[in-house]
Amino acid sequence: MRTRTLTLFAATTLTLPLAACSGAVQEAKYSSQIEAAKAGAMDQGWIPRWLPEEASNIREVHNLDSNESLVSFTLPAQHQWAPPAACQPAEAAQLPAPAFERNWAPKKLDGYTTYACAEPDGGSGVQHALAIAPDRSSVLYWGSSR
Repeated sequence: MRTRTLTLFAATTLTLPLAACSGAVQEAKYSSQIEAAKAGAMDQGWIPRWLPEEASNIREVHNLDSNESLVSFTLPAQHQWAPPAACQPAEAAQLPAPAFERNWAPKKLDGYTTYACAEPDGGSGVQHALAIAPDRSSVLYWGSSR
């Protein structure tokens, strides 16, 4: 009985760290909007369907359990892209903080034009936001429950 208890304890002790390491966070990178669409990232909802065709250097990270996500992309110089109608101007201080920190995403939004966006699925409890760089060359879009 003692051997069985020790074996069960050892198996549980080894399994828990492995489960914690696997996590539900996934990341991806796409060179273009076409590549992201072909990979199914837009159909899965991690990259918004309104992503401009000209978008490149697309990066995204998401949590399968919480539905939180962070997406960045770049636009060609002098591109006149406008956010979707579901995104309305908002002060950065009113927006939820992104759930993820990545070296490809700015830590501060000073000078960025920011927007609060309606929930794409109509009620997951995740708030969405968008930020456009001052030179309009890069965009950050995130959903956070924070």
